[in-house]
Formats: sequence, structure tokens, C-alpha cells
Amino acid sequence: MPRYDYACNACDFRIEDVQFLIAERDYPTTQPCPTCKKEGTLERVVAAPGVSYTINRGGLKTPETFKDMLRDIKKRNRGSTIQIPE
Repeated sequence: MPRYDYACNACDFRIEDVQFLIAERDYPTTQPCPTCKKEGTLERVVAAPGVSYTINRGGLKTPETFKDMLRDIKKRNRGSTIQIPE
């Protein structure tokens, strides 16, 4: 079962590493913040995973296919803050 992180954009309360079915992952965002009690302030925190692999000389490099996936995500999601490694 996937794990998710949530944060309140009003008081910075964080809920980390919570398990939900994919179909239920947005349920916490429909609830008031347990700390400040404001409704509509909890958001699912989304982060791109760090992926790298070692090449022959011991350096680290991000696979091109992963960079392509990041470029596609960034293109489809206007205002995305995803940083694509060089």
C-alpha cells in the first residue's frame, strides 16, 4: 500500500508516511487540520523520487529516461517546480 505525506498550508502541521489505498489518498485533504482546525488546508505533499545510478568511473548520473519522465510531468503540469538535473 502506498505511503503519503500531508502538510497544512496554514500552520505547517505535517503528517508523514501514512498508508492509504490509491483511491483514498486524497481523503485527508477533505478533513480539517488536526492542529489549527481549519478546513481545506491539508494538502498531499508530492515529491519526485531521487533516482541515480553509478557509471563506470564511479560518478553518479540520472538516467535519461527518468529525465524524460520529469520533462513530461513538468510540461503537463503548468507551474511545476520540478527541477530537472543536468
